[in-house]
Amino acid sequence: MVFLGTTFNAMPDTFDSTLIVATNLTTVRIGSARFDDLYISRDPNTQLPLPQDGEWDEFTVLWAHFQNTLFAGTLLYDINHISHFLIKRKKVTQDGVLHGWVSLFRIPVFSVDDIVFERVDMYNACNAVYDYAVVPVINGAEVREGFAVKRVTSNFDGLFIVGEDAGSDGNIVMYASKTDYAAPRRRRIGAGSVVKTLGRKRPFVIHQGATSYDEMSIEGMFVPFDCDACALLIKEGYRYRDRLMDFLVGGSPKIVKIDDGRIVLADVISEPEETQEPQTEKFVTSFEIAEVGDAENATDLFNANLIDVDPRQVLS
Repeated sequence: MVFLGTTFNAMPDTFDSTLIVATNLTTVRIGSARFDDLYISRDPNTQLPLPQDGEWDEFTVLWAHFQNTLFAGTLLYDINHISHFLIKRKKVTQDGVLHGWVSLFRIPVFSVDDIVFERVDMYNACNAVYDYAVVPVINGAEVREGFAVKRVTSNFDGLFIVGEDAGSDGNIVMYASKTDYAAPRRRRIGAGSVVKTLGRKRPFVIHQGATSYDEMSIEGMFVPFDCDACALLIKEGYRYRDRLMDFLVGGSPKIVKIDDGRIVLADVISEPEETQEPQTEKFVTSFEIAEVGDAENATDLFNANLIDVDPRQVLS
């Protein structure tokens, strides 16, 4: 019972707010109004008005400055602390080999517009499953947990060659043979050498070093493909092949991949040849390549100038 501002027992704290004890709060919902800010703090002595600089302290749980947007303010806070995003990829183990994360792209963040981006992974193998992650880097350190991961199954048709465009400053291009391509002929090169002696009918074979790599013969009809019309652009073929020839002799490593699942990081070791079948518009380009690295290894891709994120400076 309250009478003239006091309880029946005449206690002076009658109208003080009742202390609310709450634990494990995980969700806040507001609505049916217009809001400037939503502020949540672990400090029970927080004073109003709040500071104008919007800086969080060690007690701040959430401070959403709506500012006439639906970003709830935390986006602007994140942008002030995130230097860039890393787009990372890891091949899901299918062959017993444990694959690490490969940082494919670095996305600098300066404004809200920078968080809307699109990147295409051209280094994926066929018939493979990959996990892709968008990882923010805050104060020079990658976020170790809670980042978004998406699993993707990679499939395509044809033979593709990917690498740095000739004469460009790191521009990555891809050339495709969608029809009339041959499965690469492969030769495994080891470290053995044959030594012939005067006193033996048969030679010795000496194995020195750990050399073990593949050389392959590549052959295909390279013609631009219109994805929207699902058609080969035969009349544009000669321009496409001219660029391909420059690309093949450009001196930089390439990724060669085919729809049977094979993928190799290699360099061209022969002079590319182009032949035409009689009375047809079929031109076949052929060349030899030598394996120079692992197409799923971040260090090998970085050394080949195919990615610009140094694996020694990011988390594996």
